[in-house]
Amino acid sequence: MIKILIISTNALGDTYLSSAAIEPIRRFYNPCEIHFVTLENAKFFLGHLAIDKVFYLKSKDIVPILKIMIEIKKINYNYVFSFFPGVINSLIYLYAKSQKKAGFINLVRKKQWYNNNNKAIFKDKINKQFIWKPEMNYLSRISKILQLTGIDSSEIVKPIFPQKNKDHSIIDKNMLTIHFKARDKNRSLTDLDILKICERILQKHNVKICLLGVEKDFSITLKEECNKKNICFMIEPLFPDLLDIIINSKLYIGVDSFPLHLADAYNINYLGIFGPTLPNAVLTNFKKSVIFDYGEYLNPNFPLLLEKVEEVLN
Repeated sequence: MIKILIISTNALGDTYLSSAAIEPIRRFYNPCEIHFVTLENAKFFLGHLAIDKVFYLKSKDIVPILKIMIEIKKINYNYVFSFFPGVINSLIYLYAKSQKKAGFINLVRKKQWYNNNNKAIFKDKINKQFIWKPEMNYLSRISKILQLTGIDSSEIVKPIFPQKNKDHSIIDKNMLTIHFKARDKNRSLTDLDILKICERILQKHNVKICLLGVEKDFSITLKEECNKKNICFMIEPLFPDLLDIIINSKLYIGVDSFPLHLADAYNINYLGIFGPTLPNAVLTNFKKSVIFDYGEYLNPNFPLLLEKVEEVLN
């Protein structure tokens, strides 16, 4: 049986995009086993994909990394892929046992690697290279790497998951959902700015607003202010519920993070908020976005954001 390993230990969005390679790989190597290395926080959605074995990294500390590397070394892979730069990705990629590999080797952490050129290295009968430029779309980059290994990936798309019947949706049809925090601060909105955005939308539109995030995104003060202004919040929903919220909202507004990829995949009414990263690199429908200046956090251009919201709601 042909065995393929895909490595993705950066952010959830990178792992989701890397999983887009599963379908073209399965079509080319049929039958095959596909193994995945990723962070444990990806378990909630990877379980819904056709993956034969997943190695979950519990943390980015050296001991869990070494344990995973030892487990992977026991398996002879036919091909190893690492579609995104990163130190942990690179270590596992170099250590994995395979005659054929395609991926990035970055053993020195680069701040904002997504704004730098990165070189993909191909290890097979003929060594090839591919320069990954910041302005290139992520899916196009993954497709290009697959094509250079001989795999037809011309129709690569972001994975789609089964969704709830709309009649059983937990979301109000008049709900506007906002995801306002990303892993990096400079891709996130402050509590004060997200409250300003909510206030200005509610002043002009008869909608309900739900803030989406994980527990650490919601300070006690933010929760109190939300309760005063009748703004609801959804904390760490299960994956089927997360899909339901995103797909069935009247409008989804999100910073550059994993949920925005889902909104883009289903091409619903959404608006992506960007700062250091580029919409045309992240999104398939990149016109559904605004770009803000940023410092430690995003600096919202309120008139521009509200203008974009108006276009959808009116």
